[in-house]
Order: sequence, then structure tokens, then C-alpha cells
Amino acid sequence: MEYRKLLVAGFMLICLAIPVLSDDDVEIEVEDEEEVEEFEGRRDQMPPPEIEWENIKAVTKCRKRLTDDDTAGIHFVGKLASDGSIFYDSREDNVKDEWQSFPMGVGESIKGLELGILGMCKDEIRKVVVEPEMVKNGRHLFDPNDGKIPRGQKLIFEVELMQMGPNYIKGLPNMFKVYDTDKDNLLSHGEIKEYLIKDGTFGPDGPLVSKLAKEVIDKDDRDKDGSLTWKEFSGPKHDEL
Repeated sequence: MEYRKLLVAGFMLICLAIPVLSDDDVEIEVEDEEEVEEFEGRRDQMPPPEIEWENIKAVTKCRKRLTDDDTAGIHFVGKLASDGSIFYDSREDNVKDEWQSFPMGVGESIKGLELGILGMCKDEIRKVVVEPEMVKNGRHLFDPNDGKIPRGQKLIFEVELMQMGPNYIKGLPNMFKVYDTDKDNLLSHGEIKEYLIKDGTFGPDGPLVSKLAKEVIDKDDRDKDGSLTWKEFSGPKHDEL
């Protein structure tokens, strides 16, 4: 039984590329300040001109800035630009007080928010204004019921970067397309199971393979219809189908 648990954990980490963040992931050993400056100059990315943003709390000593090659862990407060009302507070609305983590640069987060936090340092707080046309992708990361983050409105996010780490998803194949063998833009238990059997890592067809395929579906199946849409699927995928 313990062996099976290890296999399940390994599959979820490797096939679905769940990011694991730790201080060890982001520590950069340097010998002097000149090396720090050279590193930042080489890797620094900032929001594009069309994104409105400002720092609320800056960090003076920053060893690494967030890029689209990283995984971001953030706390944030989301407000309507029209009246300033709060529609989501990750600390208040998340009973476990856990920050939200997502890989950068692969369409897993709200587009305007992701672009707006580029170049942030750990512990920095930034205000990001997201225009209505940029409120797309990744709403489910912060709002599993798709009810709190509004559509068609200008939004303001106050974001604190809690952590950053390696992006395990960027560069991986679009697993949604790999799994979707019948090209109907839905992933079924049978398609996931077929992939696992062909892969062979977990042995031939049997109870373990069937169980793993079911766990992949159940993990992301928010509407409980037994299949996954591109939006529901949390594994490696690209901005488009």
C-alpha cells in the first residue's frame, strides 16, 4: 500500500508537474554585490507598457526577480476598479491562509495579473491594474466556483510575492493534446488510462492504472461530469487548445 502511495505521488508530481516551492529553490549563492547586479541585469523582466502597475512596498536587497521561467506564490487582494469593493482576499477567503501558486508564462494564471507581477522580488507588494480584456485564463486558480472574480470589469490587484521557484511546466509538451486522442477537446478516464498503459511506468492495465487515471480526472473535475475541459485541466498545457 505504501508503494502505491509513492507511485501516486510520483505521478502527480511528474505528469501533472505540480510546483513545489521552497527557500532552497530560490537561494542564489553570490560572492559580492557586483555578481548580484550582473545576475539581475541578465534575468530581469518587467511588465510590458500596456500594463499599469506601481510598487506599494519595494525591496531594497533583491537577489532574484520573478520571470516567466519561474513559479510564483502570491497572496493578493482583488478589487473592482469601479468602486474599490473587494471581491477576493486570499488571506481572508482561504481558510488555510495558503498563498496561490502557479507557473508563469504558460497561460495558467489571469493574463494581466501574470504580466503585472513580472520583475517582482520576494516580499515585495505591487498594485496591478487589469483591463477587462486581460481578465482571462486561470480564474479557477483563485476562484474554483468561477463566481467571485468578475468578467468584463476592470480589476485592481494588490499582490505580495511570497515565494518563487522553478517552473516545471514550461517547456513540457501540451499534455492536454497528448491525452486527447479523439480530439474532442475533453479528457476522459479512458484516454488518461490509455496513455498510462502505453507509457508503461505503472505496469500493464490493472487496478492501479485505473485508479491513477480516475485520480487525474477527479482532481480537476470541478463540475463533476467525469471529464476534463481544457480550462479544468491543471497539467502542462499551452494558451490554446
